[in-house]
Amino acid sequence: MKKVRPYLTLIIIGFLITVFYLWVADFFNAEFIDKLRLLCDGFTFPAVFYFSIAVLSWVASDGFFDALSYSGYIFKKFFLPFLDHEDKMIHYYDYQKERKEKRKEKTTNLSPLFLSALFFGLIALIFLMLFNHYYH
Repeated sequence: MKKVRPYLTLIIIGFLITVFYLWVADFFNAEFIDKLRLLCDGFTFPAVFYFSIAVLSWVASDGFFDALSYSGYIFKKFFLPFLDHEDKMIHYYDYQKERKEKRKEKTTNLSPLFLSALFFGLIALIFLMLFNHYYH
């Protein structure tokens, strides 16, 4: 059950996002063809949302944003010195090495996000094909 919990949580949240979108879009008062389009749009939102979070997390775990976080460190060091408790300045190379070692200790499992995005994307694709079948 422990391995299934992240998948179930993401799928339930995705369905809640879809239901909220359908409620806002007045799904129950729409015609059949518009219902198919709204269902496609509703399942596309969680798919794109999960995929975006997964890609950003994957890029961040690879160290792509180290320069950006180092610039925040420099900003804090120079412009907010009263918040800094360190006396010495860390250079970028040392900062990058330190961050890389911290990343080695922490592993992130992104497969629940990617698979949930794929799940919602496939459902959206099915409704898109149904919409195209009945629309044309």
